[in-house]
Amino acid sequence: MATATKGREVVEVTVYQQRATANGEPTAGIVLGAVAASLLLFLGLSWLLFQVSLKRVSFNLWQPFYQNLRRVYA
Repeated sequence: MATATKGREVVEVTVYQQRATANGEPTAGIVLGAVAASLLLFLGLSWLLFQVSLKRVSFNLWQPFYQNLRRVYA
């Protein structure tokens, strides 16, 4: 932290060090972590969408069969 004074004004400056290489680009660990998190999120949402659509298709596919069973046993 550094403090500078100009007349009556006092300015404090705090510099935080980021996890980056010397040229300002993110490190390989940060990039791999972001890619892994994105991939897991994509796969999770895809699986959830597949499960919901599978239940809907399965229900619509078997509905005539169950209607016929109700007619036979009614």
